Amino acid sequence: MPGGLGEGEFASPAGGNKHDGPGKGKLEMNLPVQYEGFVVSAVSRVYTFLVTDALRQGQQFTVTIATESFRSTQLRFQDGPAISYERIKQELSGEVPARVQLEISPDDIEEYLRRHYPRKRP
Repeated sequence: MPGGLGEGEFASPAGGNKHDGPGKGKLEMNLPVQYEGFVVSAVSRVYTFLVTDALRQGQQFTVTIATESFRSTQLRFQDGPAISYERIKQELSGEVPARVQLEISPDDIEEYLRRHYPRKRP
């Protein structure tokens, strides 16, 4: 459907986007993001958040982190909600419409760990 939102996409209400062209732009609003919880499976943890736009319409976002990411890096289970929140904020600040089903990549983890757990210099 040309110009419409695809499944798994979220756009801000009219007037909330700075458009560079049809269907493109950066989200300029500071939308509230509420953490709702997570579900654990054998291969991942899926964190759920509710993002509410200016019209008080909510959209659920999910962020998946592979269980192996917690074993193979210094990422801790306690970091799950924070890295997921940062990933959603990154998605919302990018081109719209934003995807509502996200995954944490190795690059996301590396950047998060660098910012939150800087290496101590000798």
